[in-house]
Amino acid sequence: MLGGNMDNLVGGSRKKRLGDLLVDAGVITQDQLMQALQIQKTEKKGYRLGVVLIDLGMTDEKQIMDALKMQLKIESIDLSTIRIPEEIIRLVEESVLRKYMLIPFQFNEKNPNLLKVAMSDPLDIRAMDDISIITGCQVERYVATPSDIAAAIDRYYGNAEALRRRFSEISSPLTILIRAIKAACRPISCRIASCSTPSTRNRMRT
Repeated sequence: MLGGNMDNLVGGSRKKRLGDLLVDAGVITQDQLMQALQIQKTEKKGYRLGVVLIDLGMTDEKQIMDALKMQLKIESIDLSTIRIPEEIIRLVEESVLRKYMLIPFQFNEKNPNLLKVAMSDPLDIRAMDDISIITGCQVERYVATPSDIAAAIDRYYGNAEALRRRFSEISSPLTILIRAIKAACRPISCRIASCSTPSTRNRMRT
């Protein structure tokens, strides 16, 4: 469910991966790519290639972002300079954003069915397909650094997640039962005092 402008870009990108693009852009050499891929298979299983390359000191986030921007002919986005609307924030769960290290940030001004998404890896077809399915929108990909995306997720979803956990704890049946038992076990005098109005308490004294 990719946008028309994406079809022209993704068709050639499906056969090419991040490492190949970085080699083509002159960011790393073929030997460095092979070394990083070997380490990714043995010592850093589960890590994205970009993270491995950065950890090895072969490149940095900005170089990777600039290379993707140039090779894929897509725009980059600085998430610290924009405000993501609440309606966008509610579209996708935080866990999905962290899994793919991406974040939707705006609807396309000319097409409300086209969702702008900042991605650390705009070559991740599975990520784009999942976001399309979840949101019901076509994806217009932008590139951003992983640290910028992580900071945006923390900024917009951190407090919301904490509130959801707090509400879940407050409204859980066990919590309600415990509070009811505690209330029932309070001394009668305390319950009368807490439930009576000031005028009622004054009449009780007289």
